[in-house]
Amino acid sequence: MWRQVRFSDDAVRERQKILVPEIQQFANNPEPIGTFHPTDPLARNAIPRACSVLATYSAGFKTIELEDLENFDVDSYVRDKTKNALESLGRRKIRPDMSAEELLAMTRGE
Repeated sequence: MWRQVRFSDDAVRERQKILVPEIQQFANNPEPIGTFHPTDPLARNAIPRACSVLATYSAGFKTIELEDLENFDVDSYVRDKTKNALESLGRRKIRPDMSAEELLAMTRGE
């Protein structure tokens, strides 16, 4: 269930004094930025730089500089993400040959 949070106007103004100067130069840069979603790194595109914050935090997109977009190594990206996921599962003692019952017992703390 979505819960709406209201901030005081004073708190918002104070926070803007800190955050807005940091992103103002970035957001006002007219150059587009490269983007892709981790679930489909082959689908890459360029978006306006000002939209990248929304794309990153609301939709989970990753951004890279436009000149790096053309040379982006999808195979290496997928390989690194897979390696990191397997290491994370290993640290949690999750094996590829576990049954559903074993996984459920582990997640329930049994």
